[in-house]
Amino acid sequence: MKITRTSFTFEGTPEELKLAHPLLYADLQGTTETAPAPLPSLPEEDGAKTAEILSSQAVDAFFKKTPGLSADQRAVMKHVHAAGDAGITSSELAKHIGSADVVRVAMRLFGKRAAHTRGWPKGVTTFIRKWEGKENRYLLRREFRSILENGQVTL
Repeated sequence: MKITRTSFTFEGTPEELKLAHPLLYADLQGTTETAPAPLPSLPEEDGAKTAEILSSQAVDAFFKKTPGLSADQRAVMKHVHAAGDAGITSSELAKHIGSADVVRVAMRLFGKRAAHTRGWPKGVTTFIRKWEGKENRYLLRREFRSILENGQVTL
């Protein structure tokens, strides 16, 4: 039996996706195909998908893309990385960088870069972003954290 899957879009929270995941592959029962492994637990994120894990090829392509990251983008990523698991707020980033406008532009450019990187899943953001009432808190995705900590990319 051959099953051809078509693309679909799932909208919902990470918890809703965990509940829906087995149902999305229910038609594979009794076939030789296997459903994907269960989704890993990831931190909740407002406004972006967290259930997607970036491939190493997509992360590599993100950093090797021409033109390279601007000095402002490198500075933003460096400060978000340095903040660790606690993350860093928009206003804290603005204090370190020197301008809230520079932070906004850098974040917008990260989004555009990701959207135009081959292999990057649609709707997946560069940073984990949590809304805290008046501002965003940014955390570095674990895929970026590991590539920076392994020394594969320097900022």
